[in-house]
Amino acid sequence: TERQQAEDVKNAKDELQMIMDSVPALIFYKDTEGRIIRANKMLSDDLKMSVKDMVGKTTEELFSKEQAENMRKDDKEVMISGKAKRNIIQPYTTLDGTRWVITDKVPHKDKEGKITGIISLSKDITVQRKSEQKLKQTYQKLKKTMNAAIETMSKIIEAKDPYTSGHQNRVCQLAVPLAQELGLAEDKVEGIRIASLIHDIGKIGLPAEILSKPTKLTDIEFSLIKGHSQIGYDILKSIDFSYPIAQIVLQHHE
Repeated sequence: TERQQAEDVKNAKDELQMIMDSVPALIFYKDTEGRIIRANKMLSDDLKMSVKDMVGKTTEELFSKEQAENMRKDDKEVMISGKAKRNIIQPYTTLDGTRWVITDKVPHKDKEGKITGIISLSKDITVQRKSEQKLKQTYQKLKKTMNAAIETMSKIIEAKDPYTSGHQNRVCQLAVPLAQELGLAEDKVEGIRIASLIHDIGKIGLPAEILSKPTKLTDIEFSLIKGHSQIGYDILKSIDFSYPIAQIVLQHHE
């Protein structure tokens, strides 16, 4: 009967609402004009507005201008392509402040395949985002410390061997642009930069009187000089660089 059908429809809607409310995410369904057709309790709590009061309101009426514009842009892209757009990361501002969410948007289609609206599901990733930012800051500090250590090592080498002062910096100034011109990945270019700045670190293990000797070296002295690559490798091999610095230092005269 019609009464039974109406009751079945109501029960189905209530069951759907219960399922939506149980999901720990912001969920809503909008029509093609951006009006809310259905939303869950989590979104209702966030906007401090009942689901009933949200229904019929547009994106612009519920969210800030910037958020509404971003939502409209994503909605339009989904409706034009007819395909879902996933992993949209953006700030989400409510009366309680700004958080970060990751959103999936899926086109809702009728039986004929015509798009009738957009289903949006957003998950709060504020904690993860803050952790990522903290890790990034820590990485930048470590990188700064490492660069300072590399520069210090380079200066120590030059102090030990003033005869070739500035040589490592000049090698760096040549090697880095060449690596970039060859289209090497950024991490490889960084490895070449570091290696070029300390490629002569093995000279630390050589007698200063040999390094600064103004006259011709003896065969034994020259043999010692040639060993600076191995000394440099032995110094660096236990350091866990992200690049094969020790190997580059070992082979830089090959």
